[in-house]
Amino acid sequence: MLVKDFTRKDKFVKDLVQGELFGEVALLYKTKRTASIKCKDDCTVGEISEACFLELMQNYPDLNQHLSAEARKYTDHWKQFQIEQLLKIDYFEDIPYETREDIHYKLTLENYEKDGIVF
Repeated sequence: MLVKDFTRKDKFVKDLVQGELFGEVALLYKTKRTASIKCKDDCTVGEISEACFLELMQNYPDLNQHLSAEARKYTDHWKQFQIEQLLKIDYFEDIPYETREDIHYKLTLENYEKDGIVF
């Protein structure tokens, strides 16, 4: 599993083993994928559509809570960097960590050249 570091370069995080899942963060938070998966060998992967995933989350709230709790355990450097940056904004310093984490999954990175107009 590869994730982007604070310089936006791919960084190896861990090897996945049979039975582990990936891609749930993008479905849970309706955001871009947070990791890339690179196969070392031939493999077979099961895929679930967004519509089916959302139906499962609605029909099985315990599953939704479990996947959300597991996603919160991820501690990659990019995630931590973005959450730390949010703490530098006065408005966000008193909100719960979980809320900052939710905001992190909605952030996108935009780069601007010197003298570029942001808005």
